[in-house]
Amino acid sequence: MSAINARVVRRSNALSGYSYGETMSYGEAALSEGLPAALGLVAVLALGGACLAFPLSRRALLSSTLLPMPGQGPSRESMDAGYFHVKTVAIGEQSAGAGVAAEAPKVVAHVESGDGGDPGYKCTARMAVEAALCCALERERCFRPGGVVTPAYGLGQVLVDRLTATGMRLYVEP
Repeated sequence: MSAINARVVRRSNALSGYSYGETMSYGEAALSEGLPAALGLVAVLALGGACLAFPLSRRALLSSTLLPMPGQGPSRESMDAGYFHVKTVAIGEQSAGAGVAAEAPKVVAHVESGDGGDPGYKCTARMAVEAALCCALERERCFRPGGVVTPAYGLGQVLVDRLTATGMRLYVEP
């Protein structure tokens, strides 16, 4: 998702008058339990991608019981038990004061599914519905000029408040 997310973050920054800084950069990483786990994840993702890229192996995967058939999905219990936790670390630009370089400011924000369940089904639906309700019920608080805007710029704190009220946890470390 990094390629798409990076574009959305850069657009939000531009729409907000470069409130994240004009030299802002964006990247994503996944946390793992150690080098063997990280290498295993990379290998599984590469193998899975390669299998889906070629018609013969894709057909074999789809006809096996390894992947769900169209219309199938996780059980309600599996969706209820699912969760996610995203930790975002933002490091500001360094500033020099009185000839000494000051340490760059750092902000750590968290998004947790709370009681939202599986991120692929339930939480995605919850976030989409709450974004739509922001537009429908709280339009005056969400309006931003500029045509097509990003969720962060267009809905901002209104969406954060709505998601928090539904049981998700969105917070910034003190």
